Amino acid sequence: MYSREEFKAEARRLRAHLSVKHGLELSIGHALEAIAAVHNYPNWDAASASAKGEQPASDIRPYKEVQVIVSDGVATDEVYKQVCNLMRVNPDHFAFLVEETDARSSVDWEKITDIITQCEISFSRSYVTAEYLTPSI
Repeated sequence: MYSREEFKAEARRLRAHLSVKHGLELSIGHALEAIAAVHNYPNWDAASASAKGEQPASDIRPYKEVQVIVSDGVATDEVYKQVCNLMRVNPDHFAFLVEETDARSSVDWEKITDIITQCEISFSRSYVTAEYLTPSI
């Protein structure tokens, strides 16, 4: 049985995937309804009501930050795969670390920007940061 947070994490992954891979924008409400349907519930309310109870305060999980390094040595498709895999752990914070000297084409930079934007949409802007790293001399 899933918890509400697990259902919501699936909905965020679905939204990000459809947006980045297929250019489809899906509201969080529609994503929750879709996840409910995938799990054979008639709607989100039914899925939410049947979810495992909320965790007691003593069982609250630790804060999880994940980092995605964007550098010359990491292909754009690899960055996307990293993000998809990291979404599975339901992080509290996505930190994109971008090397300023990265020499990607403008098309690749547009893809990277789209990936970061979709994370912001899926997780809320306060949970996603992009930091530009300057090379050390």
